[in-house]
Amino acid sequence: RPERFAGLLAGLGEAAASLDRTDGLRILCASGRILHVRPSGNAPELRLYVEADTPEAARDLLARGRRALGAALEDRAPRSPDASPEGAEKVQVKWP
Repeated sequence: RPERFAGLLAGLGEAAASLDRTDGLRILCASGRILHVRPSGNAPELRLYVEADTPEAARDLLARGRRALGAALEDRAPRSPDASPEGAEKVQVKWP
C-alpha cells in the first residue's frame, strides 16, 4: 500500500506510484524516480539504491533518502544498552 510510505516520501518531495516487495521494498515514485531499500544478503545492514533522471538528482535523492530512512529507523527501533567497541549504540530493526 503506497499510502503507508506517504509521510516518508513527502519529506523527499515525492509520492509513491507503486510498490514492489520482490527484493526488499522498491518504490516507484510518481516522478519516475525509484527508491529501493533491501537487506544486505551478507551483512547486517540495509541498502538503499536510487534511480533518477540525472546523476545529480540521484545523488541528491540518495542523500535525502538516507537521512529520511535513518530518521524513520531511529524513531521506530528499540535501543540496545550494549555499545559497540567504537562506542556507538546498536540499533535493532525488524524487517517486515
